[in-house]
Amino acid sequence: MNINSASINKLANVEILPYREESKKSVNVAGTPSFVAEVGKAIKAVDASQKEADRVMEEGALKGPEDIHEAMIKLQEAEISLRLFMQVKNKAIEAYREIMRMQV
Repeated sequence: MNINSASINKLANVEILPYREESKKSVNVAGTPSFVAEVGKAIKAVDASQKEADRVMEEGALKGPEDIHEAMIKLQEAEISLRLFMQVKNKAIEAYREIMRMQV
């Protein structure tokens, strides 16, 4: 199987399908949180950060320059969290590619 950047980009744009019943478990056999649960939490946290930044920017537009510093801080926090998540995603894809290149 040949993996190129176009196939990875297609993979990045795929919607997450509903979990099967056995994958809904947030804890695996060893008692540690599952990878799927952790990724889900990270996505929700990034989404919440983006929504909070949008809300603060809307409030800033309505109230004027009184709370502009708070709005800019929230906007930067949202941008940083999104960049961090994208870097983690890229590292996971890179690890997947490396595993696929391994000779069995």
